[in-house]
Amino acid sequence: TDIAFTVEGLPSGYTVTADVSGSRTDAGVSDNTITSFKIWNADGNDVTAQFPEITTMKGTLKVNPASATVTTGSAEKMYDGTPLTGAEASVSGIVSADEGDVTVTATGTITDIGTADNTYSIDWGDAKSSNYTLSESLGTLEVTPNDTEITFTSASAEKVYDGTALSAP
Repeated sequence: TDIAFTVEGLPSGYTVTADVSGSRTDAGVSDNTITSFKIWNADGNDVTAQFPEITTMKGTLKVNPASATVTTGSAEKMYDGTPLTGAEASVSGIVSADEGDVTVTATGTITDIGTADNTYSIDWGDAKSSNYTLSESLGTLEVTPNDTEITFTSASAEKVYDGTALSAP
């Protein structure tokens, strides 16, 4: 709310009282309106009726979105055929009135060798997403080549010569 107002063109020694009406809680713009006024002369008499050429102009009330940042964690592992996920996710900058309402969950996943952003989902609950401008600080999920030494050993077989091929499955 803002009850301030200005007046131009008033004779010297005259004063004004006015009621201003307007209120805004969520991000956005709305009117701030002068709903009534009175003009007083230097003797303290109401002389409003003596000024028929009065123009009132609306003001505006603007609430800007708050800045908030979503952060997800990073993780790394060697390839093992199972998905790598990063569970760490948080949001900062949420105003106290909305603190218990907003939940962030890490959703990033990668299985094959490479990297991926650790993405997220956000549940606003009773909070309004339009009241926030989000920035992101996303972690990285990385699957590296599996450097475990793998040894293949073929089977051994033995027989006395009989004119046929010897094989060992």
